[in-house]
This record gives sequence, C-alpha cells and structure tokens, in this order.
Amino acid sequence: MEDNWSIDFAKKGKVNFIMDGSFGSSGKGKLAYYIYKRLEQQNRENILSCAVSTTNAGHSVVDQDKKYFFQQLTAQAPCKHRKIFLGSGSVIDLEIIKKEIVEFNLLEDELYISETAAMISNEDIENEKKNNLKIGSTLHGCGAARISKISRQSDDILARKCSDPLFRKYLSKTVRDQILDNTLQKSYTGICEISQGFSLGIDEPYHPHCTSRNCSVQQSLDGLGIPPICVGNVLINFRTYPIRVHSHKYFDSMGKCLTSDQVKSMPNNDVIRIEGYSGDFYPDSEETSWDELNLRDPNTGERIVEQTSVTKLVRRVATFSPQNMLDAIKFNLPPEGYKVFLSINFMNYIDSAFYGVSTKQEFIQALKSSEKSSEWIKNNILTPIQNFSYRRWISSSIIFGTGADDAHLVSVSLQDLEQIT
Repeated sequence: MEDNWSIDFAKKGKVNFIMDGSFGSSGKGKLAYYIYKRLEQQNRENILSCAVSTTNAGHSVVDQDKKYFFQQLTAQAPCKHRKIFLGSGSVIDLEIIKKEIVEFNLLEDELYISETAAMISNEDIENEKKNNLKIGSTLHGCGAARISKISRQSDDILARKCSDPLFRKYLSKTVRDQILDNTLQKSYTGICEISQGFSLGIDEPYHPHCTSRNCSVQQSLDGLGIPPICVGNVLINFRTYPIRVHSHKYFDSMGKCLTSDQVKSMPNNDVIRIEGYSGDFYPDSEETSWDELNLRDPNTGERIVEQTSVTKLVRRVATFSPQNMLDAIKFNLPPEGYKVFLSINFMNYIDSAFYGVSTKQEFIQALKSSEKSSEWIKNNILTPIQNFSYRRWISSSIIFGTGADDAHLVSVSLQDLEQIT
C-alpha cells in the first residue's frame, strides 16, 4: 500500500476497534494483521491487542506463503511484538486456547486471560446441539457457557477454577486495569478485534438466528470491562457479497458433527441430516448462490464456492446491503474527533481485474476499465454515504480488499471515487 491509513487509524492512547459490519467472515483478520505489521515497521512496539474472545468466530490470515487460523487468539499472535488480552466476557475452549498458545509459542508476559472469563464444558457443547441445531448455531458451546455463567449456580464455569497448569500461567486478575492503564496512562496503541459480525448481534432484527451476544463496540467495552473514554477509531469491514452459514447440520449415529467431506464419503443411511434455517439477509439484499455468481479463481480457473471454516459446508450468499452498511456505521460511532474507517473486502468478486491489486494506481485503472464495478461502488457505497446524516464521522478514504493476502489492500479517497464513478 502507498499511504498511511493504518497508521492514521491506530491512534495512540486509545483502543481502536476492528469489526465486521455484516454476518461475519468478511476478512477482518487480514486487516488486523496488516495493521499490526505496519505498526511494527514504524517501530511502534507499544501495541496491545485485545478481544472478547469466542471459539465460534475463527479468522484466517495469509502472509505470502504462510497461513494462520485463530479461534481464540487475536491476529497479533504471529507478530514479533505481542501483548494480547482476552477480556472477562470471553468464552474459552481449553483445548483450542492451549493449541494456539503452543503453536505461536506465547510467553507468559504476552498473553493475559481474565480470571472471570467463562470456560466451555462438554455439557455446554451438548446443550447447544440439543437446543440450537435449527438456527444456524456453530455448536461450539459458547451460548450455553454464557447461560451457565449468567445462571450463577456455580463459579466452576470461570477460568480461575481451571486446574490445567499450562492454561493457569496466563490467567490474570488485572486484564481491564492493564488495558486501561497502558492506553490512557502510557499511550500504548490498543487494537480490539470484535468477533463475528454486527448483524449477528442478539439484539439485531434476526433473533433467534443470531449469536449469543451483541457484536458491537459497546458490547466489547462491556466484555473487556473498560470505560467509553478508551474508544478511538472504528474500522468496519464489509464484503461485496455477504454470507451466512449453511442452514443444515449433519451428524453420524454417535452424534458427531460431520464435515462436508465426511458427509460425501459416508453412505446416506449413516448420515443424520437436521433441517434448519440460519436466518434472513437485509431487506435490500437478495439471496443468490455461488452457481449464479459463477466466480472463478484467477489462479486456477476453478469456480469459487465458499465453505464454513470448520465443517466445510457451503455458505449462503447474498447481494450487498447499503442499509446494513449504514446501520453498522451509525450504531458503532466513535466519540467526536474520531472516525469510522470503512473497508470493502472481496472487490475481486465484483470484477476479477481487481484480484491481487495492491496499489492505488492499479485499483483506479481497474475501476476505470470496469463499468460493472464503477456502478457497484456508486450504487452501494457512494450514493448511500452522500445522503447519510452521519457522513462527517466517516474517514475520507475507503480501504478495498482485492485478495486473500494481507498485502491485497488499497486505500482510495472518496473524492477520487466520486470523480471516477
């Protein structure tokens, strides 16, 4: 990239938030990793990363030939300088967090897990299977664990009760204190990665086809235990074609959730199919299919069909919703003086000419040569923003994602986009 949008975004002395504006899987992990790397290149070592971590919200990062996948840790895990805080609102799977700790060789002063975070039990996972099979739940037990914590029948649910010796090395009584003190008092740069997507929030219109909490700046403040004065800039990421998870679930006779490959390899009478529905898209969005989109991988020529991260079931897909974009911006506005940075990922799905573009000049050339993409940006982004009463909070540049690698990000000013389209 040719400009310093990531440096402008990451304000010192504040916690800056990165979130998905739709239903998840928008590529915000790529954005977070890009920002951490660029800050390190600027010799900004005083960077802390935090999250209200949940295992039902994995994200992937691609750095040239290296690929990383996280379910509990933040995208700062592969970086040279790491200081990761998982807040009290987190829901932890012991085996997953231990696996990631070992994989990224985290030292005791590089990861801090709140003692009052909730731990997922096998019973929580089974309860999810019993109660949430038909609403698109990922069945990781996160919602059931939250219910156990809220019920206050026992404090065995809390991380401080876990006896695992490796896990206990990272427990902390002072997660919220350290986030607050390091940002406000020591002027560290804070980055909070918000799990899942705004539209999946439990108080959004799609209940019960939602997750077990809100996915917003406000919820993250609560889950971290820090005050509103910590909020800096907010980066809201969207994708050109939003997705929702596969509606149905597949199990074997023992109740084990099956992946797509396992379903294909087993006789039909050995597979139990549970019919479900993972929820509507926004009213100004129209559900389509990967067959109808007919997208091709520029490298292999193979048709693109996105699958869920763990079960590899085909995702549902729909057209972009300007109303979703405006709602996500409006209800996650930062304080006066700070901005919403808008990001649009998967521009290569609109036109393959954008694939791998990593400079503003290349992006503008591709945009000028593509009437389809020019119309798409005008109708879905520029016109809604021009008529938006909260426009003054929106940063003057938009970040576009053009491929999977963290280098495939381009920032273009609203003025340039208006002139071209």
